[in-house]
Amino acid sequence: MQAKIIAALAGLAIAAPAWAGTAAAPEASPPGAAQPAPPAAAGQAPANAPQPPKPPTEAELKCQAEAVAAVDKQRKVGQYRMDADMITDAGPVKLKEEYILPNRMRQTVALATEPTPVETIIVESKGWRNSGEGWEPMQPDEVKQLIESRLNTAASSEPETFGRWNCLGKQSLEGRDVTAFEGIEEKPKDVSPGGPSMPENEAKRIMYVSAETGLPERGVLARKDKLDKPIFKEVYTYPTDLKIEPPAEVK
Repeated sequence: MQAKIIAALAGLAIAAPAWAGTAAAPEASPPGAAQPAPPAAAGQAPANAPQPPKPPTEAELKCQAEAVAAVDKQRKVGQYRMDADMITDAGPVKLKEEYILPNRMRQTVALATEPTPVETIIVESKGWRNSGEGWEPMQPDEVKQLIESRLNTAASSEPETFGRWNCLGKQSLEGRDVTAFEGIEEKPKDVSPGGPSMPENEAKRIMYVSAETGLPERGVLARKDKLDKPIFKEVYTYPTDLKIEPPAEVK
């Protein structure tokens, strides 16, 4: 059961949002295709070099600042809960994560086809897991991977961890006023003769920020034509009474 749930999480890289992608490496040209131009002289860019992204406009910079402020405010709050529903190769999965930053996390993962969820607790550099038969210490490499992929990302103040965003404007979410932002995934365009096309990501990530609190309230990852049926939906709440401690009884 535990292996199925871990595989389900691996199938959907939750810690790698849609805007974090990088450009794909060019493939070899098929026989008969136009050949690349000869190397450019020193200090001169090749004629078929990927075009760099255009510099952001003033409006885009303002939008980015607003989105980053919301993500950074969540980090500074210091504790929050995320409830998520996602579709994976192993079936529907419910995920709950509670954070007390910078170094405490409790995670519960429930696969629709399995009766017992898997619970995980991280406190500083130690971790424990309960797959339904009692708490057991986690292997150090498992703890390290979870800290790097989840806790460190949640607690980071580095600008690159905030992602890049476009503004979608004011919206209503179940009767509440929010501001919507769309995550940006940038890929340089290959303009070489016969060069491979670089298709854009079919999924889009939307973050909804509460107009009242300025905090992220919901996020979805969905196909552009199926925003009402997301692959991944996360809902954030901000309780002030969270407690995350090592389990009382460990095997």
